[in-house]
Amino acid sequence: MPGERAELDAWVEEGMRPMLRRVDDLTRVTRRNTPVLLPRTRGDAPDTRESLMVARRRAELTRALNGRPLEVELHWQSPDTRAALLAELPKLLGLGPCEPADPEAGDDHRWSDGGLEIRVRTRPAGPLAEALPVSRDRGRPRAVRFAEAVEGRCELVADRTSALRGGPGVVIAEIAGKDRFAAVPDSDPKHALRIAWARQGWLTQFVNPSDDTDSAMEHRARWTWLDTFRQLGAISPPAHRAGAGIPDDLQYVALWLVRLTGKGPTRCPVRRLVAVRVRPGAGGGIGAVEGWDSERADWVPYAKLLLLLSETPGATPATGTTGDPADRATTGEETRPAERERQDVERQVRTLLFQLRDRPTLLLVDAGNLRQCWPRLRNGSLTRDMLGCGTEPDQRLTVYGPELRMLCVRDANGREEVAEWYAHDGKGRVGFAEGVWGTGDPESRVFGSTAATPHTAAKLPKGLMKLVPTAAGRTAPGKTAWNPGRLELTVLGCHSEKALADSGREGHPVDLPVEWATLAHQLRYHDDYPPLARPLPLHLARLAGEYVLPVAGGGSRGGAAPDLGR
Repeated sequence: MPGERAELDAWVEEGMRPMLRRVDDLTRVTRRNTPVLLPRTRGDAPDTRESLMVARRRAELTRALNGRPLEVELHWQSPDTRAALLAELPKLLGLGPCEPADPEAGDDHRWSDGGLEIRVRTRPAGPLAEALPVSRDRGRPRAVRFAEAVEGRCELVADRTSALRGGPGVVIAEIAGKDRFAAVPDSDPKHALRIAWARQGWLTQFVNPSDDTDSAMEHRARWTWLDTFRQLGAISPPAHRAGAGIPDDLQYVALWLVRLTGKGPTRCPVRRLVAVRVRPGAGGGIGAVEGWDSERADWVPYAKLLLLLSETPGATPATGTTGDPADRATTGEETRPAERERQDVERQVRTLLFQLRDRPTLLLVDAGNLRQCWPRLRNGSLTRDMLGCGTEPDQRLTVYGPELRMLCVRDANGREEVAEWYAHDGKGRVGFAEGVWGTGDPESRVFGSTAATPHTAAKLPKGLMKLVPTAAGRTAPGKTAWNPGRLELTVLGCHSEKALADSGREGHPVDLPVEWATLAHQLRYHDDYPPLARPLPLHLARLAGEYVLPVAGGGSRGGAAPDLGR
């Protein structure tokens, strides 16, 4: 915890003298730590905040559906799960009483309220939620055996799934947690079900039975629906308070590289670049979330992007590969050279950037995620206001668009790439603090972002010591402390004085890097969520990667996806 971390830090500092000296502490560079969030009510005052959140969710979902009904199929194993999900939906959206069921259409529940129409069909999950019958024949590649089991489950789903009636559809399925299937490798049906329903044009959201989790059913039902709305693209960032230098019509584009190896969910390696565009509405109003369709070279609704990603083709394992854990021929590096992957990704990035010239754009990338296939994002290759690809010389960022800015984020990345941290007030009090942190140098481009501790974090006594118990806690703690991570924000490209001069635009307003770092920091906040690990557009791009599920021997088969156009 921060108190003990501060003591360890002081001990290290003392031991390093006089060979090394401590650099100055980072300080807050802005007072605007959060965007325009809805105010929290206190005491016995009416909960106006929840009513405002309901109105916003409705508006976001109405925009995402674009006048079409939402179809939901609920496949349940526990009656309690079914009841909780049906009770939570009208609460989240402020829906009126459920209308009479339509036996001909098979709808159990139907709401039509204020231009929003939702149809729900419920049915027992039955054999759909059972373990996958994967062949144990180790003489054949593991990816092939899994693909065969997927095809069998796809046939079962096709027989039991209703046809969509023109609108977007989401299946919510209750399946056991992955630990229930640990005894038999690859038998967890989750990924097979996602593939199967996607082939029929349905998005998927999963919920675990109460026996497999400690969280309350009402809490899990709420998050199940919120993630369903997210998959439909019904989410918008709140209005920012980063500063006057941020253009009013700014759009966000986030890139995320899905990197699967032979140990991935389908045992099939693939690299797939995901691009998500978020266009906020005026003044923080309801915006649009879209994804890049690389085949058509066009932006499509986020829900359609997910279905397109599910069609990612898989490689065919080399003949003669055998054995667990092996199938080494399907680890990725052998089947597709790294150089070709790099060229592929960089070509897609350049193509995408030239499509963003119509309005101001902030490009968000995660350096730890992309640098393997975009080496010029490595620390030693970064140059202010420049962008490099391959072996070509760096180019001015403004070549790709006069109103393009670029920001790289970096987290610990599983290897402690960013520093651990704690906050202090200079008077001996130590703890956590949210905000944007920097050196105070107006020319600095590197900042730190720390978010508030979420309400879901365990409440532990302040001053609890792990290594040296004190009178306040005489025994070692029985739980691990949760410490909010530090996200590094690097404003790689903006309208600096030099960048404007190099592009022949002297006299234009000069950007303040701290405003763009503050903007990225504020994108971690949303009224419906605890602080996110990354800015919202990157969060959406990373989650879209859950639909990249290549199957050995080919792409998708079965029914065509519905029209989820604008």
